Formats: sequence, structure tokens, C-alpha cells
Amino acid sequence: MAVDRRFVNKATSKIWKAGDAFDEEGSFESTRFLNEENGFVIGTFKPKGKSESIVCKGTIPGFILGAPYHLTGKVVDDRTWGIQVNVARAASIKPSGTDELIAFLGSGSIPGIGPVVARRIVKAFGDETLEVLEEHPERLLDVSGIGKKSFKRIEETLPNMLKYREVIGFFAEIGVTMTTINRLIREYGARAREVVEKNPYVLCKVRGFAFTRADSIAMKMG
Repeated sequence: MAVDRRFVNKATSKIWKAGDAFDEEGSFESTRFLNEENGFVIGTFKPKGKSESIVCKGTIPGFILGAPYHLTGKVVDDRTWGIQVNVARAASIKPSGTDELIAFLGSGSIPGIGPVVARRIVKAFGDETLEVLEEHPERLLDVSGIGKKSFKRIEETLPNMLKYREVIGFFAEIGVTMTTINRLIREYGARAREVVEKNPYVLCKVRGFAFTRADSIAMKMG
């Protein structure tokens, strides 16, 4: 269905204009659209140190709302929606600092942890928050608001988010789609990156992955 442009408020910006290169670190505050199969996302991105947020759209495999990313691309003036960024490359960044950790944990991506509980977790563990989550998640039970039931939900989700974040980022960098990444993770688990780095042609074993694509990726990897 066509969009009636009379009722659309086009986005403007005091910082960016059409044609500008975009190279910023920050996190997504919200999403307007997300295809979990291929990782295509349209969302509002808040760059570090900037007073404005901006709509960004592109493929970000393994997308996590609130997680920090380094985005590069080009600012365009869409005839319907106004100023936004066409993302060419998205790299996942390890969250650091109180604000990033709270945004990452409280984004809603982890069942049982909302903004309030996220603040309590970061207040309790400070700079050791990620270490606690990765190595001693049972310590979350000491945080007010996390009971046995909510901890069980957290425990089921958290390991994959932390374990595969870097794996997903690696494959996204070399042009592997989220569908293929999911298949590789199901097959090889946390070893997926190691397996492909040793022999990129194992990608040919994935249904629908052509030899020419595997060969291209092998050349990219040197």
C-alpha cells in the first residue's frame, strides 16, 4: 500500500545532511522494523556524544536492541521519510561504561531484565558486570528483582547472546547472512568462527551456499 506523504513528518537534522559519510559508535534506542531471518533493521540510532538520534537502516546480523555498534554508511534524504542513514557496515562493540551496560541489559532482549533491574545489576557489579554475566551468572540471584523463575529465563538466553555476539559480528563482516550464520552456529556452536577461518570452504556444506561465494570469502580472508 502506498504511503500518503501528506501525513508523514519527514525527519530533519541539524548535524547531518544528505551525502555526508556516517561513521559513528552508539546504540539503537528503538526499532521500526526488524527481520530476524536476514538481520535487516530500521531503527533509531543514538551516536555517542551527539545531541541527535538518527534513523539507520541496513543489515545487522544478530541485532540486539541497546547493544553498542560501530556503524558506517551514507546519509540520504529519503523523499518520504527524510534524513536517514543507509548502513554499509555494522560492527558489534563490547559494551563498556555504566550507560552502555544498562542500555544493553535493559533493552528487552534478555527476558527477565528490564531497565530497572539492569540498573540494579550494573550498580551491584560495576565494571565487573560482563565478567559476572559470563562466568558467574548465579550471582544475579543476589540482585533485587531477580528470583528463581526470572533467573531461569535469563540463564536460557544470556549465554548465547554473550557467546555468539563476536561470532556473529565476524561473519557479518565477511558478508555471511544471518540464515547461514544460524546454520553454522547450530552445526559448530561457539567454534563456528574457528572452523571457517581454518577452512572457509566448509561453508559449501551449508544448504544454499554456493562454492563461488565460499571462494570469494576465502579470498577476503586471505
